Amino acid sequence: MGADYVLSPLIVAEYANRGDRGKLLTFSGGLSWDLGALSLAIVSVILSSYIPPDLLWRVVMGLGAVPALSVVLARRNLPETPRFLAFLKSDKQAMKKFYGVDVAAKDEVSAVVHLKRSMKMIILSSLTWFLFDMVAYGLGFFSPTEIGEKLGFTPPEFSALMYSLFTIPGALLAMSLVDRTGRRINQSLGFAVMGVSALTLGILFSNGFKSIDLTMVAVAMGLLGMENFFSQVGPGTVVGFWGVELFPTKIRGLSQMFTVLAGRTGAILSAFLYADLFTLGIPITMLFTAIMSLIASVITLTLKEPARESLEVISKEGERNESISGQ
Repeated sequence: MGADYVLSPLIVAEYANRGDRGKLLTFSGGLSWDLGALSLAIVSVILSSYIPPDLLWRVVMGLGAVPALSVVLARRNLPETPRFLAFLKSDKQAMKKFYGVDVAAKDEVSAVVHLKRSMKMIILSSLTWFLFDMVAYGLGFFSPTEIGEKLGFTPPEFSALMYSLFTIPGALLAMSLVDRTGRRINQSLGFAVMGVSALTLGILFSNGFKSIDLTMVAVAMGLLGMENFFSQVGPGTVVGFWGVELFPTKIRGLSQMFTVLAGRTGAILSAFLYADLFTLGIPITMLFTAIMSLIASVITLTLKEPARESLEVISKEGERNESISGQ
């Protein structure tokens, strides 16, 4: 699973054309993740009526083997991407066999040189994924119990509502926008709205917004919904793009590995950090979430915009090879 987190978007990006690359990355990444999470919530709600809690989580986790096995079987017959064969292997025979293209261009620049040239962008893009996963997983882990239950929902019900009403619609909107408006504006705006929504929710709870009534439920769900919606319009979709779009083929696996590692580190940290934050109260937790989101919004503006450009043009790779760089 860890390897596929790196490889899936890399493979999609290297197969995609520049006009639709964002849509395909959104569908295979953010939207598919959300659909899987919604399926998990729905299955949990249904099975909770028939299976005791100590068995329920085992059954739901075990069902994750089904899509995992399907990926293993499907990948057995998937050839290497044309960019890998052309730029890393310089394998004209394989290019002709699998893609009908009689071309291959060896990248003469070493991976070390590419890494040195790209390190600033790798660090900045990794930092945005780290910050997003830290706040997104933190709220995802604890909101169903710390906030959802206070509003009268069971954790699976709360998750199902969030994903169906806000998160998945946000990913669908991202699919329609990301190749037109670009990655940078979507992610920066998404982080900014996440921050403002979290800050507003924290202020409401800090001002005695505690009695459970219909107004509280509507306002709190609306603010949390907006946070979830714009997280998918922006970083929940786009943070996985930078590692595969900004860097040359020779280090694309490494650059994506660095960004994924940063995100996973943020997710692991959030499990401990948000457990402590929620003990201090919802206002403090939301203030921290807002600050981290707004910082990430500013950092995003320092990244290069890769929308509507071929991977070779973005990374200045293979400029001698018009057959590939023009795709």
